[in-house]
Amino acid sequence: MVNLVVEMLPRLRVAEWHDSVDAVEKIIETVDLRDLRAVVARSNDPSLMKDASLTEKRELLRAALERRQAAEMQNWVDDLRAAVDVGRIVAALKIAAQPPKAGSRPPDDLRPRLVALTLEQLSPLTTSDRWVIVLEALAFAPIHNEVVPTGVPATVSPELIATVQRLAPAIPRIAALFGVEIAPKAQMPRPLRNEWRDKKAKATKKPAAKPASKPTAKPSDKPTATPEAVPTETVPTETVPVENTAISDN
Repeated sequence: MVNLVVEMLPRLRVAEWHDSVDAVEKIIETVDLRDLRAVVARSNDPSLMKDASLTEKRELLRAALERRQAAEMQNWVDDLRAAVDVGRIVAALKIAAQPPKAGSRPPDDLRPRLVALTLEQLSPLTTSDRWVIVLEALAFAPIHNEVVPTGVPATVSPELIATVQRLAPAIPRIAALFGVEIAPKAQMPRPLRNEWRDKKAKATKKPAAKPASKPTAKPSDKPTATPEAVPTETVPTETVPVENTAISDN
């Protein structure tokens, strides 16, 4: 029984890989790159490498992966360059933090511009709220260790201190400006989820003042006085006697 399972296992892997390839080939130009990479990576399985009939499909998938990665990388660079050109530093930092291939870094000509724009936003004249927004994007960008502001903002809010403390392992040089110490085994932070930000924004938002309500008259406990009936005076009527007048024959 064990020998049968050992013999069937390679065949099952080949059949499973064939199913994955058939599904990917139908959407080769739109399939997510992570799924395409997974299929290509599985083709290096020793049991699949022994099957010579799979070599052609393996090479086709690798070529498609390289073509798709090159196109995605070019789109990523174009989007990053466009954001930097118009000065959208937060958007540029977020784009730089999400390359199509893990570990990819911005082009050499964009890197110093990205650092310079970030430093402009992290100046002592910038508000604490703006610092929080920029730091949340900078901490996960590939230039997070290259940005060192000249000083902290004039007014440091509690929210900014909390943000620096949370992001300190990713931005140690900026954390030092605020006097924040980093624990030796501190873990790298993770980006905040949008739903958490929405809840936080609602919590910090001041409730709108309610309009003053008009006072309502309370019902009186006293019984309502009913008007008394006014007696009517009876006026006597006089009876006028009627005289019997004789009618003459004249």
